[in-house]
Amino acid sequence: MKKVMIHCSTNDGSSNFGDVLFAKMILDYLGKKGFEAAFYDLSPYFEEYLYKKQGFPRHQFNLKDADAALYFGGGILEKENARHCTSIFTTIKDLCGTARRR
Repeated sequence: MKKVMIHCSTNDGSSNFGDVLFAKMILDYLGKKGFEAAFYDLSPYFEEYLYKKQGFPRHQFNLKDADAALYFGGGILEKENARHCTSIFTTIKDLCGTARRR
């Protein structure tokens, strides 16, 4: 199983709701595609929410053991920034080899 290390706005005590949504969507997508996903650094809030409340499997590995690394910024829930969410998922699909070819 391929391993993906995720680095995003989920560290340093973060508890931003937009970041929670991004992290949850990305974990869900990668899990459904058969990837093991781990976070580079995770705040206690995200740890509690994603693994204990949402029940995502907790994978742990070092960055050097990952097959890919994924970086994304924070979640801004505004209409003007909706295209950024689309571009993030296009990037993930490209990494996973599931993007539609035009």
